[in-house]
Amino acid sequence: MVSSEYNTPDRISLEVIRVFLAVIHLVFTTIAIASIPKTFCRRDPFPEFLFQMLFIFPILILTFTVAAEFVYSLVSPMLVTALFVSALYFLRKWNTDGTFEKLQIYIDDQPRGITFFRSAINIITSCVILACDFKIFPSSFYKSKAYGVGLMDTGIGLFVFSMGIVSKPVKNRKALKSLITQASVLLALGVVRTVAIRIINYHQDEREYGRDLNAFITLGLTKLIGGLLSSISIPVLFSGLVIGFIHEVVLQSGVGNYCINETILRITFFEANREGLISITGFISLYLLSVFIGSIMLKSQHFEFVRFKIMMTKLSVISAISWSLTFGFVYTTGISRRIANFGYITWIVSLATTTLIISSLVFDVILKVIHKNDKCLPVIFDIVNFNGLVYFLVSNVLTGLVNMFLDPDKRSTAESICILIIYMIIPCIVNRILYSKRVRIS
Repeated sequence: MVSSEYNTPDRISLEVIRVFLAVIHLVFTTIAIASIPKTFCRRDPFPEFLFQMLFIFPILILTFTVAAEFVYSLVSPMLVTALFVSALYFLRKWNTDGTFEKLQIYIDDQPRGITFFRSAINIITSCVILACDFKIFPSSFYKSKAYGVGLMDTGIGLFVFSMGIVSKPVKNRKALKSLITQASVLLALGVVRTVAIRIINYHQDEREYGRDLNAFITLGLTKLIGGLLSSISIPVLFSGLVIGFIHEVVLQSGVGNYCINETILRITFFEANREGLISITGFISLYLLSVFIGSIMLKSQHFEFVRFKIMMTKLSVISAISWSLTFGFVYTTGISRRIANFGYITWIVSLATTTLIISSLVFDVILKVIHKNDKCLPVIFDIVNFNGLVYFLVSNVLTGLVNMFLDPDKRSTAESICILIIYMIIPCIVNRILYSKRVRIS
């Protein structure tokens, strides 16, 4: 679905902040869970997993539906204030006795901040892609028609960032084979989705990616081309910025207006899929920038707090620059997910880096010091992150089934919330089964 336009810079600025607060709200919900003693689930981890689902999902659903205005007007500002006050308190308290300076941070697979970030994107996206079909979903959260921002505009951008942040340059045949396999899976899923939609005559808004393309194909092409570009000798930061700049110049030359011009008929393949084809360059730029940010966070499996502070400083500088550029673009070229312009790229980088800073501080440092152990991230995030593609795929299938058989736009508020809770639990159960058997599907 697509929202009405929010073209005024002041309104766009407000929506940029509201989307950020939505992510912060999930961070605090997770902190609440992580702070609850686990004495009731020492022998069997399933009760812990079940509790976390029943705690997170209803709160998340209410946040993005009937309680949205309450959360953003009252709860979120309070949470953000509490976050900064708590951070300052802990830093001052423990820095006096050297607790932080002695801290040793160990990384098994990836930093807990990244695990939370990648899982949170999946969980929020799975909630929103179905919630938007119910009457209880706020209209301001829908995707923008051309320029503007909404919660749903973040989806594809954050998925690209999430994909790039754990990617490494292709240096040998094995890595190249892995890249081609992962990209091929995404492209195959995209083709299957396009064919299935045609067969069952399921409605798809052509203004998102075009008539024949979709999110899976966009992710697959971005993964393949971006992965190959990241393997060349040119630094990925330089490549990402140059490609993004060239993409913006091309858009400003008239290509951007051509892409969003709804009077142009969709006759040829390019005309029919101009949004998906033109935006690919912007997503490749975003992918390369996320690879660079990932290289900052994944340098070592073990580092002391001094090195952790250096990493946080670098991320903070990137975040500050990105936020400044984002609000600059709001008042100049605008922000558009539909064509993935430079304003959109900097907006996604801003959201992602700020979330990574907060989640890394919370789950890699503060909670570790409080609980004096490394298992401070709720297990549900490990389970979702372990098979993120499966989780997203199952959510997409369930979304189609709910729309075909349950008429979500005709459901009451209570029915809508119950359907959404059950819908979000099912992909988690599937991932839990795979996780327990240590089966990972690329």
